[in-house]
Amino acid sequence: MELEGKGIFLRYWSASDAEALRASCDEIDLGKVTHIPHPYNLKHAVDFISRSEAERQTGGRIDLAIVSKGETTPVGNIGLIKIDKPNSCAELAYHLGKAHRGRGIMPEAVRIMLDYAFNELKLNRVQVSHVIGNDSSRRVIEKVGFKFEGVLRKKCNPAFGGFKDLKLYSMLKDEFKAANN
Repeated sequence: MELEGKGIFLRYWSASDAEALRASCDEIDLGKVTHIPHPYNLKHAVDFISRSEAERQTGGRIDLAIVSKGETTPVGNIGLIKIDKPNSCAELAYHLGKAHRGRGIMPEAVRIMLDYAFNELKLNRVQVSHVIGNDSSRRVIEKVGFKFEGVLRKKCNPAFGGFKDLKLYSMLKDEFKAANN
C-alpha cells in the first residue's frame, strides 16, 4: 500500500528499512515523551517492523513509513493503533526523525492517514494524545484540527522520567470532511 501526499508518501515498512527506523528513533528526547527506548538499536527496529506486520494482518494496527517524495529512506512512522472496528475508532501514533521536524512533514502525514482512516477503513473517530510538554506534537495535533478532550492523569510511563499526564484529542469523520472539502 502507498498513500501519496504533496511532498511525502506513506508505505508499509519492509525489513530493509530497519536501519532507517533505528536512525529515526535513536534519540534520547523521544524516550522522554514516548515508549521508544534509548539507545534504539537495530534489534528494536527489526522487532517493531515484524510486530507491525503481524498486527496489520490481524487488523489491530497499521504502521506506515513516512518517505519524502524523490527519496527512498523513511524519516518517520505514522500508525493507526488499537483499531476497534466494532466501535469504529482508532488511536493515532507517530514519530519523525529530529532532522526532519519543522518542515510540515508530520501534519501532511497525519492528514493522509486520517483520510485513509475515515474514507477507506470507514472509522468514525480517531484520537491522539501527547505528553504534556511535548509542544512539537501539540502543534501538529492542533494544526490538523483535532479537538481537545481532556487530560489523562499519569496515563503514560515513557522510557524515561516516570509517569506523565497526557492531553487527549479526537477528530470525528464529519469534522474531517468539513475541514477538507
